[in-house]
Amino acid sequence: MHERARPAGLPRQGPLASAPVSWRVAALAGALALAGAGCTSLALGEPAGPSVPPRRATPSVRTPSRTKVGPTKVGATVATQPVASARPRLRALPPRQARAGARSCPARLYGEMSPAQRVGQLFLIGLSSSQPVSGDDAVIRAVHVGGVLLDGPGWDGAARVGRAAHHLQEVGSPAARGVGLWVAGNQEGGAQGSLQAFYGPGFSPIPPGIAQGQLAPAVLARDARAWGQQLKEAGVNLNLAPVADVVPAASAQSNGAIGRYGRELGHDPAEVASHVRALVRGLLASGVQPTLKHFPGLGRVPANTDTSAQGISDPAMTAHDPDLEPFRAGIGAGAPAVMVSLARYPRLDPRRQAVFSPAIITGLLRRRLGFQGMIVSDDLGSALAVAGLSPARRAVEFVAAGGDVVLTSSPADASVMESALLRFASHHPGFARVMEDAVRHVLAAKERAHLLPCR
Repeated sequence: MHERARPAGLPRQGPLASAPVSWRVAALAGALALAGAGCTSLALGEPAGPSVPPRRATPSVRTPSRTKVGPTKVGATVATQPVASARPRLRALPPRQARAGARSCPARLYGEMSPAQRVGQLFLIGLSSSQPVSGDDAVIRAVHVGGVLLDGPGWDGAARVGRAAHHLQEVGSPAARGVGLWVAGNQEGGAQGSLQAFYGPGFSPIPPGIAQGQLAPAVLARDARAWGQQLKEAGVNLNLAPVADVVPAASAQSNGAIGRYGRELGHDPAEVASHVRALVRGLLASGVQPTLKHFPGLGRVPANTDTSAQGISDPAMTAHDPDLEPFRAGIGAGAPAVMVSLARYPRLDPRRQAVFSPAIITGLLRRRLGFQGMIVSDDLGSALAVAGLSPARRAVEFVAAGGDVVLTSSPADASVMESALLRFASHHPGFARVMEDAVRHVLAAKERAHLLPCR
């Protein structure tokens, strides 16, 4: 997410709030060809719909691995085997667990949850500081949401944040069969109330990213641990930071999302990588889960995707780009989550934005970089970069591309998005299995964060 002023009256396509969502598939016979180049049509009066990415052959219930996977051609086509039912099913346990005669905590919970409870784990909705802490209660209960982002400029003081976090867990955990919520914030550093979401009593001032990059990595790791401990004490368990984008020094002031606000940790990929690694290690040591953003990088994207649908392309980014090194370093340091940007990278995928691209999410992030953790979207609620698509389509295309957690600053969209995911999965077994993997990634990350009731 970026620093922005949110315009009112954001245009949307097909809100689908009062009518059922109907879907059709152009070609689904037996097994789905789950390819980056494949395409499925949606009967929503919209352009061709999402393609479903190839599924990995590795077990889907596991904690994020730090083992890197060798290069794989981005966008490769892999066919799946047909399944007997359109409803997501609990699959066979990995051999080691099967021999032990026991299921992992995430696997057991997955089997006990209803389809709606499972899909609810795929949502991170915004709660504005201008609302009462109960402002999202109805949506949390109805959608069984997996997390809430404390948004807006008014989270002033650990006491206020702590009250909100406690209330959200009391409401959300029972709705999700005892699974705890992500309580998230953008605690990067810089302007208080925006780039540093939580400030005031109980929170130390955090310097902007460009100043953090001047610190020795060991010092930064120590500071990050202290900042994380403050978040943890206030009930925040997911930080949408650090920023891993590399901004060229010569174009920093013209870089609308990052450089203009001094959010970058530096201008050299190796330098940024060392500081990303330090921040990840420091936050993890505090018990707070960090999120690398904005994959594959916004450092060369001129405009801010929150406030513009034009000028949001990086024509130079490739799968071998040095600017990917900070993400690789953060993954190697154990980062459990990565946020995908809304920008375009035509040399990686000439047709789709990163957040909807199987080539970028599944091919580049999962396969080439070996990331096995939780993939979060940038804001699919109010960002102008996605305003041309209906909320339903945004959610389906992101999950179809291999994404896990739909972040929306517009909580009212969550119900429509959830219905779309459930409806699409009920008709298309291939998509149902991709969605199952997404839920399992979230539950594995929550196990690591001690948010599951059977730990």
